Amino acid sequence: MAETTTNDIETLHDHLKGIRYTMFTTRAGERLRSRPMTTIETEEGGDSLLFLGNDGSELLDDIAVDPRVNLAYSDNDGGRYVSVSGTATSRDDRSTILELWNPILKAWWDGPEDPAIRVIEVRIQEAEYWAGPRSKVVRFVGILAAVVSGDEYDEGEHGTVDVGAKIR
Repeated sequence: MAETTTNDIETLHDHLKGIRYTMFTTRAGERLRSRPMTTIETEEGGDSLLFLGNDGSELLDDIAVDPRVNLAYSDNDGGRYVSVSGTATSRDDRSTILELWNPILKAWWDGPEDPAIRVIEVRIQEAEYWAGPRSKVVRFVGILAAVVSGDEYDEGEHGTVDVGAKIR
């Protein structure tokens, strides 16, 4: 697997394109706690990812105590996997909530004015990605060829995006 290291945030955004769901992991005392979340916005070229959460939730409680988080993204069909490490903060930011609002969010909140909605911003420090061939058939043929030939399967690209130097 080809391995690269870069500080180009665009590389990370390219690998995140189209993967909306993540397992958002926080620290809850001595244990790790993960829950599924939807990435509401990935700023083009930005070093933050935005989510919406509930005031008073365990997620926001965990972040308040220890802001270090990890986001695990998976696109099994496309052969892409991304792990993002960063620091999370939450805020009551009505203008950003209005900007990010879409009708599907009514499944969780009454509307963008709902006082319980909070913006969760994860400032990216580092990310790691794995990207194989996008086609399942191509991946399967590659695995089968490795089995038959005895060669190691080339899983594709693996890299790290180190944004730490950009953290303010």
